[in-house]
Amino acid sequence: MSLVGCASNDRNASPAYQRGYDFGRGGEIRHLINQGKLAVAACDDRLKADKVAQDYNLDDESVYKEGCLDGVRAQGIQPRAGF
Repeated sequence: MSLVGCASNDRNASPAYQRGYDFGRGGEIRHLINQGKLAVAACDDRLKADKVAQDYNLDDESVYKEGCLDGVRAQGIQPRAGF
């Protein structure tokens, strides 16, 4: 089962997934993780800031968070907690 916008056969990820993924792959999250913050918490913090500006609904929030954690995993970092 996959979230909307996250299926492996989707050619274009949803904007919320892509924003989350980009943050999860970026240097800012690596910096936060190196300071001891859990990846899940860093994704949550960024989501709180983005959801107001982007007018995300609950589905968008879930997709964003999945994208963020996928981006973290793509760097070879395993999040210590799930959602």
